[in-house]
Amino acid sequence: MRALRFLLLLVSLAPAVGCRPKATPTEPQQQGTTEPRPSVSLPRPLPLPERPTGLLFLRDPQSIARAIAAELPSTMPPFAALLQQAGSGFLGAFERNVFPYVAFDHPWTGVQIQAQTILQVPIRPDALDDVTALLAGATPAGTFGAVRITRAAGEPGPKLAFLDKPAGVLTLADDLHGIATGYELRKGYGKQPIHLVANAQTAARFGVELPFSSVEIVGTSPHDFRLTTQGLLPELSELAPLAPGALTGSLQSPLLVVGASTRYAPYQADLQALYRDLRREISAQSFFVRGTLEDLFARFQGMSKHWNGRVMFGVAPGNHVMVGMGADNPQAAGHAALHLVAGVLENLKLAQMIGLGEAVPSLRFARNTAAVGEIQIHAMVLKQARQHVPREFHALIDERGDLGFAWAVDAHAGGALLVAGPQAPAMLQRWLQDTRRATPEAGSRRHLAAATVAVRPEQLLHVSSNPSAALLLRPSRPPMRVVLEQLPTGYDLRVQPL
Repeated sequence: MRALRFLLLLVSLAPAVGCRPKATPTEPQQQGTTEPRPSVSLPRPLPLPERPTGLLFLRDPQSIARAIAAELPSTMPPFAALLQQAGSGFLGAFERNVFPYVAFDHPWTGVQIQAQTILQVPIRPDALDDVTALLAGATPAGTFGAVRITRAAGEPGPKLAFLDKPAGVLTLADDLHGIATGYELRKGYGKQPIHLVANAQTAARFGVELPFSSVEIVGTSPHDFRLTTQGLLPELSELAPLAPGALTGSLQSPLLVVGASTRYAPYQADLQALYRDLRREISAQSFFVRGTLEDLFARFQGMSKHWNGRVMFGVAPGNHVMVGMGADNPQAAGHAALHLVAGVLENLKLAQMIGLGEAVPSLRFARNTAAVGEIQIHAMVLKQARQHVPREFHALIDERGDLGFAWAVDAHAGGALLVAGPQAPAMLQRWLQDTRRATPEAGSRRHLAAATVAVRPEQLLHVSSNPSAALLLRPSRPPMRVVLEQLPTGYDLRVQPL
């Protein structure tokens, strides 16, 4: 496992080390993704288990390293934390001396088999003599050129090393059969460009704590992979009250700069608490006001009871917020929402008639202003919104000082979709067109959480310290889609381009 960590460190260092020089006709030719052929006669290799307790296969470490480095904040040196760990004993002395000579444009393989770590990495053609010098004077093991690695007392890691200069690879293992097995790893585990397996028990022996009994990652790039675990995290429900039922389809739109969805587990308890607080506030009002508020409360309760806890929030360009609220019966929820809006408008009109004037918000509502197929879009505008909206939301207000809203009910998406911002109706129309081709709500009922991200991590870090800055986010990378599903025995995390 220590050698597997060595491979991970090599990935992190690739941008700093750089590409290896082009091979000349006199240099050893490596075979890319094909199995390297040993230049000597080797003993019988070990049988390869279908799922080893530890595995790392990287078909193209250079491109993987560049993709990961591109995701780091621009103010952070490439993988500075890993470099620091390497200098403080993260690796054994032998591995620290070898990694500057490893090539990054050919596959790396490492596996844990029968309690031993087997590792095979390509060596740069111009560095073969340097690695030969590192091994000079070591005690021979076997008859084909393997040597014993000198290690400090108690230092874990493979015991043997074999540099195959004609093949251009260095193999580390505990015994000679392990050395021979190194040449079989690409064929056995290289079907996907990225394949990693980590076992908690094996990792623990080397000081690495995994929160799961095992983790497996299979994919084509750091932007397209699947991570599955064996084992669940009981503390996850304590950190975040999530439940299966994300509105994944509502996130499958290129409009989104960033967005996330889940099912809020304690939604019923929170609604009941809200109802109690509202009733208490209403009961403290005068008789005339209480009658009006009780009517509005009944309308609000009639609408909110349709919410099933599924929720989505997102940000779109041009200072727009996108919201999705799930409902088991979207059409009934839509009718209840229209009933609530009608009640609000009636009472605002009454307040203006009795002379309350500027203290009363001015709302303009238009029903069925546009349509996407059979889905009707309704629009509402809050006039002179700066008087009524908290400052952190002023970015949503248009140049006239108004705040626009648009909403619609979409059974395919699983509830109501709402947009707030300067061009809300047009933005909602485009969003609905996207969701018609997206995952239906029935197809995401097992999704614990989902997200779409079209910004870089440094932008999200800024938002975490200043949430109102989310309204000003602009896309800075191709959108990525993330879906987390809870299985009976673990989790399934899928990351892929939108």
